[in-house]
This record gives sequence, C-alpha cells and structure tokens, in this order.
Amino acid sequence: MLGTSADNLIRLAWPKLVKTERTITGEIVYIDVFGNLFTNIRANDLDPVSRDKLKIILANVSIHGLAQNYAAVAEGEYVAVINSWGLLEIAVYKGHAQKRGGAMIGDKVEVAWDL
Repeated sequence: MLGTSADNLIRLAWPKLVKTERTITGEIVYIDVFGNLFTNIRANDLDPVSRDKLKIILANVSIHGLAQNYAAVAEGEYVAVINSWGLLEIAVYKGHAQKRGGAMIGDKVEVAWDL
C-alpha cells in the first residue's frame, strides 16, 4: 500500500462536445508549462474525416489540417496535433500558444470540415 486511503474523491466533469454534420466544438481543458493548449477533442472524434481537410478554429486563429508533429510548420507558426494523451492540441512551434493568443481554459475550439 502506498500512502493513506482517501474517502473524499471528487469526479471532475469532462466537458461535452457539440457535434454537427460538419463541425465538432470542444474547449481547452489544460494548458501545459510550454503554453500548449490541450482540448477535450479526442483523436477518435476526428476519425471519420481526413486530417488534411480539417480546419481548427480558436478565437481568431485558424489552422488548416492536423500535423504529425510540431516541426511540421515554421518556427512561430500555430500547429494542431494529436498529442500523446490522444487529444487535439494547439501549439506554436518553438513558441507559447497561450501567451501569444491569450487563450484560457474553457475557451471554445471548433473543428470544421467540408464533406
């Protein structure tokens, strides 16, 4: 046994996605120390659509397609990836997405596509 047992655990609510025929709207749920923005949109939520046809929108930022990694864009550019947690993440290559755009936990993120 490690540590003491806890009887007062609290289950945190995971924000629900809003889905339409051509969009998924989620939100930022975590910002890491590098300023990367983690959303509640999972990789499998995007499975039916080709990654290069996606448009990720956060406030006045629009990112076309999902990249394989951060370095797929030029330094200082926004990029969208599926991170190691299996979540859609918005980052700035060699930058700080949160400071650059002023994003906060709870801000809406929309993923759109054409059929």
